[in-house]
Amino acid sequence: MKKTPNLYGFTFIEVIISIAVIFIIISITFAGYARLNQRQTLISAGQTLKNILRDAQSRAYTGETDCNICDCGVGSTSTSLGWYADFSMKEIRGNCGAGNDFSNKNFGLSNDITINATKNSVPVTKILFRSSPLGVDTPVTVCLSLNLLSDNYYKITVGPSGEISDSAGLISACP
Repeated sequence: MKKTPNLYGFTFIEVIISIAVIFIIISITFAGYARLNQRQTLISAGQTLKNILRDAQSRAYTGETDCNICDCGVGSTSTSLGWYADFSMKEIRGNCGAGNDFSNKNFGLSNDITINATKNSVPVTKILFRSSPLGVDTPVTVCLSLNLLSDNYYKITVGPSGEISDSAGLISACP
């Protein structure tokens, strides 16, 4: 009697099913990675804005002024009013009164980042960090969101005395 050899291997159907399962796992992983990347983009933008606000605050507190724009001469009555953080223009700039702005510095945030600044649910377009008295003209809550990530926000709070704090991560609701 002749013995037939045992054939071992995979059928075509088994190979197709295995490849399909692998593609499903890869697509789920990619979707999770894309969302993680969007969340990190928003956190990075929030930390950048917080540092920019601290820069405006520091410049105001030290009285940084551009004497080419402002009258800094001996006996001058012109002094720096402080530094604005303009959320609609996405920049900080110094001001020495009478509409004399100087040293515009862009936030450098992506156009996908939306900035909403409010005080008691009323929109605020800009705040002024003052050197005398120390603080801001309008305490605000700033909420950053990413157009592609609608359910996550980065919250920055600027208090009346100029203290700047953040949510230290993403939150699900922001006023």
